Amino acid sequence: MIPESVDVLIVGAGPAGTAAALTFARYTDLAVLLVDRRAEPGLALGELVSPGVLPLLEFVGAAEALAGDGHLPAQGVAAAWSGPDPVPRDFFFSARGHGWHLDRRRFNRRMAAMAEAAGVATLFESRVADIEPAPDAGWRVALSTGSTTRPVAARFLIDAGGRAAGLARRLGARATAADGLVGIAGFCTRAPASGGETGSGETGSGETEDESDPWPATTLIEATADGWWYTAPLPDGRLVATLMTDADLVRSAGYHRLSTWQTALERAHLTAGRVDRFALVDPPMVRAAHSQVLEPAAGPGWIAAGDAAAAFDPLSGLGIGHALSSGIHAARAAEAALRGDTALIDQYADGVAANAAAYRRTLAATYGAVRRFPDAPFWARRNPAASAAGPGAPGPGAPGQGAPGPDAPGHGA
Repeated sequence: MIPESVDVLIVGAGPAGTAAALTFARYTDLAVLLVDRRAEPGLALGELVSPGVLPLLEFVGAAEALAGDGHLPAQGVAAAWSGPDPVPRDFFFSARGHGWHLDRRRFNRRMAAMAEAAGVATLFESRVADIEPAPDAGWRVALSTGSTTRPVAARFLIDAGGRAAGLARRLGARATAADGLVGIAGFCTRAPASGGETGSGETGSGETEDESDPWPATTLIEATADGWWYTAPLPDGRLVATLMTDADLVRSAGYHRLSTWQTALERAHLTAGRVDRFALVDPPMVRAAHSQVLEPAAGPGWIAAGDAAAAFDPLSGLGIGHALSSGIHAARAAEAALRGDTALIDQYADGVAANAAAYRRTLAATYGAVRRFPDAPFWARRNPAASAAGPGAPGPGAPGQGAPGPDAPGHGA
């Protein structure tokens, strides 16, 4: 039964929205409605999470969200970044052990089910058709489900709807994009070996072992003149291979076309060697991966969380962890605001802006470590000084530094 009035309406049932919902359910007695336009989670290009997400899941009472759904243990990242040779960064030295290659659909579905079991009302295949301030306080929201529109009164709104930030934009916020990064992803199945068999055996998790793959449980990142590639194993035994480049370069070079994508793949020697053991299932798909920040990230009676507040380059590794943390903090700020204390709302908005500025500096330094392709458009626009100085220009830090951190990539398109 969908309530006619709630304390908090959350739009978006991804990690940020469900983390906020679970925070309310565990620590408050507020009535919460979680709305999503999809019937079930959409397709993600691949998601690597570090052991650092465990405390966040424990905080919202969802520590078991990573158990029993076939998520693959992840060793870490190997990155051929500032040089052609891969530099490994492992999770094994962390206090909590390995990370995970997530099945995002299962993870999102489990988190939403946990929120519902905790008392959160849920409404799927629905969208916000209209919204207006209520005369006394709060909001009047019209939710559209198919041909049916139902009114819901909400005291507070949380936009966890991803980069589109549709709810926040209706309320006057504006998202500023910092680049045009996109991912062109191909999903690959293991190619049959001679004799009609596959690989060298099945693991307990359903992944087929391949002793010839030097990174069987690792995300591989490789910089090329076209941009950078990542490949990662998926829990269903497939491999995702994604070229990260700029949208205008996709249009001019035609990377979205299978033949051009495959030609670019051949130029990524480490990645091509890994993908060679697989067969492409469908033509590559293009997904947004640009950095952006919402201004402001909160206002009277509303707050944005996850990618709606700030979206990051997958290279940063801020995907799931940022979404969970942002959802938790958004819920805390909203609860305080409903008690009449708006200080956390202001702190939250200021924090989003400050973190985005710090992120841009770190990302610039990370991309600046790649000086191997000074004339390539993708790299020249990220490091114009290196392009002007030529390939001999010194990079920041010692040789081998500047590789992505072990959480990368956290892509959740």
